[in-house]
Amino acid sequence: MKLFQISRLSHQTRAFATAFIPVIIASILFASIYIKQRLDDIDNLLEAQIEHISASFATTSEYSIVFLDKDTLSRLMKTVLENPITTSIQVYDTKKELLPN
Repeated sequence: MKLFQISRLSHQTRAFATAFIPVIIASILFASIYIKQRLDDIDNLLEAQIEHISASFATTSEYSIVFLDKDTLSRLMKTVLENPITTSIQVYDTKKELLPN
């Protein structure tokens, strides 16, 4: 016993299924491609924003890192952390050692 037998369907039902099933498949395919592209766009946008924030912080904090001005560095780090995109900051000195927060 077959679950779905096309020969038992009427001509109208077969014509409808023949036209409708490929449209559904194509719609699902195009929707998944569109969603993937939008997610990639969001990922690229977030990455660009993070790079911008990092570059701004690097140029702004250069003085406080070179002269080890921890108060200024701490204020700059707090300012950067106010941005909802940033979750943590790691600052390294010229010897590539992690500076304490």
